[in-house]
Amino acid sequence: MLQKIIAFQLLLVLLTGLTFFAEAQKKEEGKPAIYETAWNSLSFRSIGPAFTSGRIADFAVNPDNPS
Repeated sequence: MLQKIIAFQLLLVLLTGLTFFAEAQKKEEGKPAIYETAWNSLSFRSIGPAFTSGRIADFAVNPDNPS
């Protein structure tokens, strides 16, 4: 009887170890490294008008020709 209990516990330990090993392999095979590089190179940036009102913020005048 004791041998059956020990064998069952050993079987459970082996199956648990194989499950963790399979999960580790699955994570490594997920996506190629190029996707990680592309995703990590993205950054947030502001796009669109500088002011929310949509009006002209500034303008340039030629000092030699004010007209």
